[in-house]
Parts: sequence; C-alpha cells; structure tokens
Amino acid sequence: MGRGRSAPAAVLLSLLLSTGCSGPPAPPRDVEHGGAAGRQGAADEAPNEQAEEHRELIRAYFAGLNSAGLAGREAQRDFFERTGHPGQGTPCDLGELTISIEPTLSTLRTDPHWQPAGGQSPDGVSYVVAVSAVWRQGGSTVSNQISGQHLVVSDDTVYGFAPCPR
Repeated sequence: MGRGRSAPAAVLLSLLLSTGCSGPPAPPRDVEHGGAAGRQGAADEAPNEQAEEHRELIRAYFAGLNSAGLAGREAQRDFFERTGHPGQGTPCDLGELTISIEPTLSTLRTDPHWQPAGGQSPDGVSYVVAVSAVWRQGGSTVSNQISGQHLVVSDDTVYGFAPCPR
C-alpha cells in the first residue's frame, strides 16, 4: 500500500475519532413539547411499581389513540379533547394530520418532577415512555419520529398531552 492511499484513510479516521464517537448521544426529543424526553439518570425517581400497576391503562390509551387516528382527523381530535389533561388547556390542533403512536412499554417509567411547557406539575402520576410516532396526511406518511411521550394517570384515568407538529 502506497503513501497516497493511507493519507485519506488517516484523515477519515481522525474525523471519526474527533466527532462521531465523542460523548453520549443526545436524548430523544419530546413529541408533545419539543424538549428533551424526561431527565436521564435522575436519582430521585419514584420506584416503577406504579408503572406496572398502570401499564394496561396506558396500553389502552395508545390503542384508543391509534383507533381514533384510523377513523380520521375528526375522531382523533375528539379523542385528544376527551383524554387531554385538564391542566393542558386547548389541545394542539393537528390540522389535516393524524398520528399513530406505538409505545415501547418496557421503557415506561415514572417522571415525578415533569412539568408541561409553561405549566405546573399535573395532579396524578406522571409517566414518560419511548414512542415511535407516524404522522399522516390523507393516508400518506409525512413524518416518522422516535421520542418520549408524557402521560398522567389520575383516578385510573390516563390523560395525554396532544402532540403538536412543529
């Protein structure tokens, strides 16, 4: 191998070592508010026994959200109005879009100090879960996103925070 071939390889290796491999990856983006999804490594998080207790309620929430999305934008708008947290105010208007969200329930955990943007901590147990979201318009996929979704369970009712496309 001649000297001319090893110089580009050395430059490439140098770039990879100085950029792509430095530091941890960025946290996932929060679907509903554009912020980081939860606080990673918070030492004071509540035990996740509560997550196990509410897992089926949360699974049913996402099933209802996705069924409403399949029924169309009006049905999904009604779903978000019905299941939106009372402290959220008016849910985000998705316009012509619908969304389906598949949670990775193995990542479900309590997030006791979470607050919605511009709000205060909601009543109930706050959770964050990793999700895969697919935004559709007229049956065509316009965006895929992997992020975190916050939910609150209060009196055996799951409240969501309608995602807002940005």
